[in-house]
Amino acid sequence: MIVFRCNASPKIGIGHLMRCRSLAIACKKLGLSCSILGPPDNYKVEGDDALFDYWVEQSDWVSETDDAEKLILFSIKVNAKALIIDDYKIKESYQKILKKSKIPWMQFDYTYQILLWADIVLNSNITADIQAYKKLKMNPKTRFLLGAKYALLRPEFTKAILKKRKTVERILITFGGGDDRGAILFSVRAALDTTPKNIELVIVSGKDNPRNKEIQEWVQVNGKGRVILNINPNNVAEIFASCDLAIMAGGTSTFEVAYCGLPMLLITIAKNQIKQAKAWEDLNVGLYLGELSKINYIDICHQIDLMIKNYNKYLLADNIVDGCGSNRVASEINNCIKESS
Repeated sequence: MIVFRCNASPKIGIGHLMRCRSLAIACKKLGLSCSILGPPDNYKVEGDDALFDYWVEQSDWVSETDDAEKLILFSIKVNAKALIIDDYKIKESYQKILKKSKIPWMQFDYTYQILLWADIVLNSNITADIQAYKKLKMNPKTRFLLGAKYALLRPEFTKAILKKRKTVERILITFGGGDDRGAILFSVRAALDTTPKNIELVIVSGKDNPRNKEIQEWVQVNGKGRVILNINPNNVAEIFASCDLAIMAGGTSTFEVAYCGLPMLLITIAKNQIKQAKAWEDLNVGLYLGELSKINYIDICHQIDLMIKNYNKYLLADNIVDGCGSNRVASEINNCIKESS
């Protein structure tokens, strides 16, 4: 049994849950059963009851000590052989409690700001740097899984039919599964004002985005027949793959968009997205406009226009993300379990 400790909410989005779900699917293929502790029950999707033996909601956070002890008690109850920790609130004191339990664990990290005791540390950002972890490594046996080869894509993306692109016909606009902070309407307005009438604008918004009603009403009045709104669609991979360009945040979905080969116009809505957004620009597979609160409307219109006109100068990123990350990480976890038994 592998126990996932995962955080998800409208405020922080569902990126943590999506990648844990993808990893759990890969672990199940290796014969490893899975359970999850943390996300609310209403975040369940079709297939989760079969994927997770136990789904335990735990939204109340009292302290690191309290949460760690609850996790250990639950893990002992289900005879867990390994833990997956995907919650940015978890710092060193939490890890020290886990260390005493002697249950091996993998921890997600993208901050380079906390001391790390985990058996495996996963940082799939394209900027992940082993040198930055030297002073943070407290466990001499820690293995680091770094870079886009370990990106955890939803399995349906590897089945999507990818197309060859020469011009822009459909623009994807998406800002994660939680609160988009107003970025969707800001972007779609700019795209409508800037792009030729033959270009479709395809919005993908999560069901927990509190702005969905506002977006829906705006599209009905102002969409001009060019805007397609998808709220929590069950064919995300198909939609992404059908587009030619993406206007989006700098979070976990960038790996899925990169796999589909779409150039990206990036607008960050959270601080932890900035470094990765800049890295995609450095690789010439996208353009980083800046933080949502600091972007001028005229600037985004100008950059959308330039990106369409210079579309072919951007490199496809499908050679950077190969879609095998979940299987690689699951294999490492399986090896860790065998070594500790």
